Amino acid sequence: MKILGFLASGIIGLFIGTYLLPGAAGSYVSILVAYHLFLAFLIYLADRKQGLSLTIPLAVIVHLVVLGFLVGIAFLHNHLPLFGFISFFAIAFAPVESHWFFPGSGFALPNLIATAELPALPDDYVPTDEDQEAFKSYLRQKDRPFRKNGFSIEDEFRLWLANRPKN
Repeated sequence: MKILGFLASGIIGLFIGTYLLPGAAGSYVSILVAYHLFLAFLIYLADRKQGLSLTIPLAVIVHLVVLGFLVGIAFLHNHLPLFGFISFFAIAFAPVESHWFFPGSGFALPNLIATAELPALPDDYVPTDEDQEAFKSYLRQKDRPFRKNGFSIEDEFRLWLANRPKN
């Protein structure tokens, strides 16, 4: 489905740039129209249940930076023949930007597991030097079994400490 949206956006942008506007304006409008069509398509398909991952001002800044990059590609398209081919694929940056806005559809968001599921430490618990050294050696391991997306080091320490007597 995304490939069809990519191709349709590219063809619409190419048609507008080639047949409706002459010269340099055609290059700029072609890339910008195709990019925004594909970005709107991807945002429409995105999982928006978790909301935006960026604040609105930061999202605007990210979008303006990407647009500046696209205008640079269009500018080079007017001066270098090779960029005519590359400019068609400039809309491939739309998935990256849509994942920055709504990362639930591709990149992992922190796992929002309730801390009530974590083992509780006693209020007066103070880790011993032995506990701290053992946990440091655990942190140096490549594969840490208690590492969970969205957990802090303290949460990981709780899980590790609760499982320590079992080992």
